[in-house]
Amino acid sequence: MTLMMGVLFALFMFTQIYRASVNDYDTNSYASKAVDVQSSEAFNPLAASGRAGGEGGRQVVFIGQPASGMGNVVSQWCTYSKRALAWFPALEEYLAQETVQADILCLDPKALDWKTGGARLLELTDRNLTVIFGGLPEEEELLNCGELRTLLGIEGVREPGGVELEGIYLYSGFLIGGDAVYRAGTPEEAQRQDLELNVPWYWLNSQAKVYLAGLLEGEDTGQERRPPLIWRNTAGRARVFAVLGGYMEDETGLGILEGMMAESSSFELYPVVNAQSLSVADYPSFAQENQENLQRIYSSGLKMVSQNIIWPSLLSMSKQSAFKPTCFLTPQFLYEDGTEPEADGLSFYLKQIKDSQGEAGWSAGGKSELSPGEKWRRDQEFFTQAESAYTYTAAFAPEGAAESLAAAAKEIPELRTITGEAAEGEALLSFLSEGVTFQGITHRAERYCYSDDLRNRSLQTALGYTNILMDMGSVFWPETEEERWERYSQAASGNIGTWWKLYDCFDKTTATEADARVRNFLALDFTAFRENESIRLRVENRRGPASFLLRIHDKDVRSVSGGSFFKLEKDAYLITVSEDEVQINLTN
Repeated sequence: MTLMMGVLFALFMFTQIYRASVNDYDTNSYASKAVDVQSSEAFNPLAASGRAGGEGGRQVVFIGQPASGMGNVVSQWCTYSKRALAWFPALEEYLAQETVQADILCLDPKALDWKTGGARLLELTDRNLTVIFGGLPEEEELLNCGELRTLLGIEGVREPGGVELEGIYLYSGFLIGGDAVYRAGTPEEAQRQDLELNVPWYWLNSQAKVYLAGLLEGEDTGQERRPPLIWRNTAGRARVFAVLGGYMEDETGLGILEGMMAESSSFELYPVVNAQSLSVADYPSFAQENQENLQRIYSSGLKMVSQNIIWPSLLSMSKQSAFKPTCFLTPQFLYEDGTEPEADGLSFYLKQIKDSQGEAGWSAGGKSELSPGEKWRRDQEFFTQAESAYTYTAAFAPEGAAESLAAAAKEIPELRTITGEAAEGEALLSFLSEGVTFQGITHRAERYCYSDDLRNRSLQTALGYTNILMDMGSVFWPETEEERWERYSQAASGNIGTWWKLYDCFDKTTATEADARVRNFLALDFTAFRENESIRLRVENRRGPASFLLRIHDKDVRSVSGGSFFKLEKDAYLITVSEDEVQINLTN
């Protein structure tokens, strides 16, 4: 037994020595590949000029204000899906000119004169046109607009004054991920219910197709007893979509727009990012701060809490979900209290993070009001003391600080990408400055309501993109019971391990890996057309492998020349492109 234990110990020690010898833990392997850092104003999803040209049915006209919620969504969608975009503040201004002819007409309800708009739009239905209403007028006003009701396929009102819903039903085939029922049957589910439940109930004609509907209290007997929330009507040659509720006011609208496009043509092919990331902000930290509270809550100081309580749990969560964590470290939270960070802890975490296939990033956050540039200079002193040469190519920006961090990028020469929560009205994916990309947070790990799930399905449909935030600053400085690690980790682990299982088909990435994909996604352009049993795709400005999502209703994919494919679900395929000329071969 003693001999066996000795042999096992020797093998263990040999393994550790070997791993240490072949792994350079002080090197960021994700930063080793050079990237083209050139950016362009064309990559700004909120550029007022939009894109030039609208060939192949890809000219979008938006009626409304660019700075509105729907305007923000439409402008991002056009940039991401490579569509041309033109703005007009009013429908009359668009109809009065002949230079721009829309293939897709997006209407902000705030910009429409409902008394005349219905009749003017009805005149356009002799065209091969897709019309999208981002909202509808009040019930009484709609009932007085006969042309508008004809356009929308509304035959009448089932319940004057509207109804109170018990839940909402998403039909399969519209967004990636299948159907979903957002109805609270337990107290825990009731905490997730944050969708708009008071809605009008319209009676639609037989041609209308419903994609999102309300669920009433009592027995659900099918579509006849489900108030429609998103639907399509056919008027002449036009396809008319209507949305009830605020679903077009944030990024949820991105996937809804792509779902509408898939329902408007024989196929829909568009680029996606194909990156699923987990951002762990303000972790680890190396200064013994907030000791009194941490001792009271965890019976340990910051170092032991971080190393012995949080890291094993975080590692287990990462392994179970297959997410590769990007840990955005901050040497300290406070820079005025005289408590300095301990440099000997850095090598431990760099080893642990690399062994978990993760990446270390740098956080511009903290509890002190330092500018990003000043914080970087202070933290550089810590890295020098620790004799670390690790290259930090990814940084985390606290809310509202992304632009100031990008402005300080010249002081952080290796910085390529910044992640953080996009400010209201800002794009989810963009270039913040020449050479520095922005990857917006899509969800907070500890919170997942029904609106978050609908948004998640929408983002996977439109972008194949996730960036989940774990805010560890709140764990080290908890103000509520929910922010303490036991409660926080339980909620985060449950959410990450449950709600993202549907999207294991997309690649798990660190922040720098995702950055390369975002650059490729923003830079490339494409054209695609169908020839009977095949779809031909030509890609321009491709910088390495690129991902596309194909939605098709009447065929299956048999093979791909110049790439590969993976079936996501019925009528939906992930296409990986490795050449500029691609042929997607179809079969019955």
